[in-house]
Amino acid sequence: MRQTFRRAGLLGMAFLLALAGTVFVAGTASAAKSRQALDTASVTQACEISACAKDVQSIPANAAVDTYCSHPGGGFNLTYTNPTFGRGGYIPVTNFANNTRNPEQCGAFSGSFARTRVATNLWSCSGGGCVNFGNVLQRGEQLRAFCHLPPGQPNSLLVYVPRNTFAGFVRTSELDINPSVPSCNQGF
Repeated sequence: MRQTFRRAGLLGMAFLLALAGTVFVAGTASAAKSRQALDTASVTQACEISACAKDVQSIPANAAVDTYCSHPGGGFNLTYTNPTFGRGGYIPVTNFANNTRNPEQCGAFSGSFARTRVATNLWSCSGGGCVNFGNVLQRGEQLRAFCHLPPGQPNSLLVYVPRNTFAGFVRTSELDINPSVPSCNQGF
């Protein structure tokens, strides 16, 4: 009888350890970060339609930028423009050298999980001169985060919003789940 309980206990422990490993791994997913060059001067925007909010800062042709995933419709890359400009959002695939679309589609499992604690805005950047992309985030909004800009800008995450497919920066002070993601400036 004791051996039966001991075996059951060992099997239960093995199951819990396996489950704990699964929960640990399921919290994040990798993004297909890709360094690319712009073919033409570009501005970031919050979504894939022409009526969407656009940044005012033009990023020049031949600028090195990082893309993290492509819009589900395929025509835009979610992009960080580099530390010189510090902008984030979508840029049309046709504006990239060789019209290169990031191979990973933005979705509910791209990047790392984040969540807002209040209804808030998306921004084109993190510091001064940013364009408010709009109050498009609900309280408790689930986001996918790719990188962060450090404090002093203020601290913000470049995110994708699965509910409405928008992209831009959100202030970390407005999150209740703030994942550890690499610096957007890493590698520049």
